[in-house]
Amino acid sequence: MDEDPAHLGEKLVLAPFLEPRRASIEAGLTPLTLRTGQP
Repeated sequence: MDEDPAHLGEKLVLAPFLEPRRASIEAGLTPLTLRTGQP
């Protein structure tokens, strides 16, 4: 376990070998939005 369960998903955690590519990886991600309430 590398993250506190109460804070999962708050930041992007990458393996050390991927850190040099962080900017390009983050640039390709689509932001997630949370919905509250009933659909």
